[in-house]
This record gives sequence, C-alpha cells and structure tokens, in this order.
Amino acid sequence: MGDGYGRPLKVTDLTVNVTAIGDSAPTRATRTDGRITTTAYTPATGIPTKTVTTTPPADAKDATTAQTTTTELDPLRGLPTATVDTNAKRTTLTYDALGRASMVWLPDRRATSLLPSYQFNYYVEDGKPATTAIRTLNPEGGTQTVSYTLYDGYLRPRQTQAFHEGPPGAHGVATAEPPNS
Repeated sequence: MGDGYGRPLKVTDLTVNVTAIGDSAPTRATRTDGRITTTAYTPATGIPTKTVTTTPPADAKDATTAQTTTTELDPLRGLPTATVDTNAKRTTLTYDALGRASMVWLPDRRATSLLPSYQFNYYVEDGKPATTAIRTLNPEGGTQTVSYTLYDGYLRPRQTQAFHEGPPGAHGVATAEPPNS
C-alpha cells in the first residue's frame, strides 16, 4: 500500500527495528538481542563538543569486542576536528574560514610538526575558473604531490591536472577531461 505517488506509507528497517508511518517521526523499538549502538554527547545538553559512539560487541559473549569511536567537534560549526578510533589512532582535521576542509593528518602523522596527509586549497577569482588544489603526501612522507581540478560555471569538474615526478630534472602533467555533458 502506498500514497498517491506510490511511496510506501510504512517502512520497517529490520536491522535496527525502526518504523516510520507516513510523514510521522520514525520510532525505534528496543532490540531484544542487546545489539545496540550508543552515542554519548559531551556536554549532555547544549552544543556538543565531543561524541563517543560504541557499537555492539562483534562477539555477543565478549563485551571487549565492542568498537568505540570518539569525535571531537568544533563548537561553532559542529564539524569534526579529530576522530580517535578503537585502537587510539587519531585523525586530525582543520577547516578554512568558510568551513571547507583544509588539512587532514592521518594517524601516522603528528598534526603539530609534520606535513598533512592531505591539504586542500580553493581558488575562486573573477574571470577565472574555480579551482581546487589537492596536495597528497608522497609515500616517503617528506613532500606532497599536487593535483588541480578546474570547474565550470555550474561547479562541474571539467579538467584535472596531476603533476608527477619523472627522471631527474623531468616533470610531467597528466590531464583528464570528463566527457561532454
């Protein structure tokens, strides 16, 4: 049974026991198997600055197999500034003044003293195509490789330019253009 547009009026997600009827708010039934993911917010009221999400244990008989992820949030925008996984591996993120990702340090990099794993720059200038520069850390970790993506007036990617190292003293540019659309 559905509405006038053929959409179902009742949907049940069997994986998490959530039921939605029409345009009402979804309701969650308590699971009987105890396999519940929990999210705790700090502070408990107001704008959260940290969330801790814990999954059900992979082995129902062993509570130590539950996975916990902690996310630190920027209180002004609610964007994640760091995530710490179950293995205590920390990923750090920064943003520019417009809230766009600017740098990412993966767990194997210290955010205070090493080049970021990824670095993003955005260029929007009158009379020029909008462009993003993505700098990716090279395998040796001491330098970054840059690629540029140029966008048309509708912000569709039109061309990507990737710079690569060649033999000593030689460098190249590889370009890729999407099919005409």
